[in-house]
Amino acid sequence: MLPAIITREVSQPKPNVLELAPKACFTNYCRRHHGWSYTSSDLSSPTAMVHADLRKMPFETGTFDLIVIFHVMEHIIEDDVAFREIARMLRPDGLAIICVPIFGDVTQEGAPEADWERVYGQVDHVRVYGFDVEERIRAAGLVPNRIDTLEYFSREEFVRHALGGDDRYLFLARKEPTT
Repeated sequence: MLPAIITREVSQPKPNVLELAPKACFTNYCRRHHGWSYTSSDLSSPTAMVHADLRKMPFETGTFDLIVIFHVMEHIIEDDVAFREIARMLRPDGLAIICVPIFGDVTQEGAPEADWERVYGQVDHVRVYGFDVEERIRAAGLVPNRIDTLEYFSREEFVRHALGGDDRYLFLARKEPTT
């Protein structure tokens, strides 16, 4: 599914790609594409090429054609700062592919740290997103487009590929056009 989206949505034949919280399957996919410039980043992952905080990345403005962010934003307290940083790093015609856990329409956050696991399902999650995440993405100067992965997979394939309920939606985000 992700390769189909990239092929359809990324205008550069040899994109400059940033993957946040690298996953081996996507890292290997990028490395198989000759000419792609691939960088991975994470706060502490030993597989990341660059160790950095998404709220203040060490890359110049407009560096990347494609930024891939799967299950990162729910770990960042200041997600507004991180979304703006994503927008800053994108080239004007670039694309960010963002996946966050979606549970309902409205984002829930603000629980004390001692309650994060009980309230958000994981000890290091600071929120669970609702579909209003699109407003957060938009506030950062990006235009989100929600993709339902069930448009690509049947429910049976969704289960077979272990795409949990919180992997169902992707948000393709581009910079707000300037006039």
